Amino acid sequence: MMQVLVMELTFRAPWVHSLKEKRSEVKAILSGLRRTFAVSAAEISDQELHQTIGIGVAALVADRALGDGLKEKLTGYLEREFEPELVEIRAEYR
Repeated sequence: MMQVLVMELTFRAPWVHSLKEKRSEVKAILSGLRRTFAVSAAEISDQELHQTIGIGVAALVADRALGDGLKEKLTGYLEREFEPELVEIRAEYR
């Protein structure tokens, strides 16, 4: 039975000092996730904070094993490719 993997990701970017700088980081993360993993992704929290980025990700998966694999690949990609530090990951299946 198909399930939806829902993830909430929190990043820290201590060098960001304006919402304009933050928007650039968020845009890069979102486009990278969408392009690389074909997932739905959006900024979902902390929009008013300069140095904290909250991203939500949703993906349709065939089963939990595939979802867990996607989660591992996705978090590895984020840690490798982007400067903001990934500090928290919350994931659930619906």
